[in-house]
Amino acid sequence: MQRDDDTCGWQKFSTKCRYVNVFTSHVNVGFFHGAALPDPARLLQGTGKFMRHVKLRPGTATNAAALSRLIDAAYSDIKARVEHG
Repeated sequence: MQRDDDTCGWQKFSTKCRYVNVFTSHVNVGFFHGAALPDPARLLQGTGKFMRHVKLRPGTATNAAALSRLIDAAYSDIKARVEHG
């Protein structure tokens, strides 16, 4: 699925679907509505009401296909939220 980065943009908080936090030992790829996303590969971490993240560490294998599916699902989710209020 091709994503329109303006819909899942970085400009308005209400339309954001993802974020990236960089730390000294890892990077978090996060999803603002991650708790609502399907995650059969069990990549998502976190216990909050809405947000979840995937922790990426150097030298550790990442299921890139599953991460890509999460990004696509986050895009679809926020697009539906914007379109349907």
